Amino acid sequence: MDAIRYSQRSTDVPGSAQDPGVYTSKLSEWARHTTCSQAQEVVKRIQQWRGGDPSSQLDLTHCDLDECPPLPFDLQNVNLSWNPRLSALPQRLPDSLVSLAVMFCNLSALPAQWPPCLEKLIIASNCVAALPENLPDSVRTIGAANNRIEQVPAHLPARLESLGIGTNRIAHVPMGLLSMPNLKELALANNPLTPACIQELRQASALPDYAGPTITIGEIGEYYDASEILPASRAADTVRIVPAHPARAQVNRHLQQGAQYVAWYADSERTIVRPYYRDTTNVSLASALMALNLSDESSEES
Repeated sequence: MDAIRYSQRSTDVPGSAQDPGVYTSKLSEWARHTTCSQAQEVVKRIQQWRGGDPSSQLDLTHCDLDECPPLPFDLQNVNLSWNPRLSALPQRLPDSLVSLAVMFCNLSALPAQWPPCLEKLIIASNCVAALPENLPDSVRTIGAANNRIEQVPAHLPARLESLGIGTNRIAHVPMGLLSMPNLKELALANNPLTPACIQELRQASALPDYAGPTITIGEIGEYYDASEILPASRAADTVRIVPAHPARAQVNRHLQQGAQYVAWYADSERTIVRPYYRDTTNVSLASALMALNLSDESSEES
């Protein structure tokens, strides 16, 4: 059985002070030189955030960022998602950062140093080839689905509770993951896992005294309702589904009833479908997939 070595990086490094005037000057300089078409919108959002609760999220999504702007030194929660030109993050992020979301961008490299109190790292749908091995022990959630990751890192945070690495290039998973003391969820769907690895995971999780994470092995997918951008007769063309897939009828029915999108999970034992409607939720598709709860009674199961 492979062993997982936990990182022991200290999490009590104090954040450094920063003069507000110096930060404003840096932000203005960035706005003058960036190729970002929405630079003024970025500055506006940052200024509004600075005038409010420092624990609130700084939303820099859909801003055409090609590089990250200077981030406030006391920032705790930032979302940089849906910036397809963004390929890198600052090598030094604010020490106060607790939650970082960078989904649907073009990240291929990650910082060499991480905030000491970081708890959530969401980097799904990028071009990341490897997860960092030097994350602080404070990290509880890693969402890295739909990247180019080929192996699970040897060093994982000791407090990790959820590891989402589906839709990558992982063929083998170290069985030591199953004995991590706090890990509750291990999402591996849509990976080219070897038959031997799948059998080993299933055998381990079937033991009477198994107390490890809930393991997702199977296929996860999503379907979009394209009725707003395509003629109704062509809406079905955008449904990415194998024609004979058992979820097809359920998915099409929800799309016909006005679902914005549908998240689904399927393995050899069951297919679960969960629709999201415009008038009932504003959750993003990426969040829906990462939050897909296989035990939710509101989902359809066949």
